[in-house]
Amino acid sequence: MKKNNEKSSSAISAVWLDLGQVVFRVSILGALEVLGIDPESKEGQFFRTLTNWEPHDRYEKGKIDTAQFCEEIQKGIGVRITREDFPGVWNKAIFGLVDGVEEVIASLKVPVYALTNSNPVHIQTECARYPVMNRFERVFTSYEMGLRKPDPEIYRQVASATSTALDEVLFLDDREENLTSARELGIHAEYCKVSAEKMREIFCRSNLI
Repeated sequence: MKKNNEKSSSAISAVWLDLGQVVFRVSILGALEVLGIDPESKEGQFFRTLTNWEPHDRYEKGKIDTAQFCEEIQKGIGVRITREDFPGVWNKAIFGLVDGVEEVIASLKVPVYALTNSNPVHIQTECARYPVMNRFERVFTSYEMGLRKPDPEIYRQVASATSTALDEVLFLDDREENLTSARELGIHAEYCKVSAEKMREIFCRSNLI
């Protein structure tokens, strides 16, 4: 008998990929270097746990814009970043593609979509420079959808928008909480972090390349 998160290859009709740490190498340390902030300082610790900060959550849900987010950073930790300087700082958190990942994505036999918790600066001014973004049938972002993973509703909406049954989706992400909520909906979710080899192994196991 198959386990709940196992699947037959014929069941998968679409692949969803997270972007950060699955397709792109990402680390806040790059932004801290530009700001001249010691990662071990109070300010550095703040930025390293930013994903759990309520204004960051609102920014990635599109509830506040970049200028408002810059104001929240100054109020929250006393670090001043102007709206004009923000892209040059924030995009330093992206260190390029995971080596070999574009070739693996290009070899897929089924449609592939991106599903990412992100902001317009990263997506529109940095990720957009990379041809790999053209490999996706569509890029679903938290700031456009008003939802962030692991909210189950974000998975339901992507499935609806792509006319795909949840149990026919293979989803790769680097955060266990996102994988867990996806599996609870019947999505076939697999852990993958900064590894084209792991991605290829998952796709081969599912007979998708």
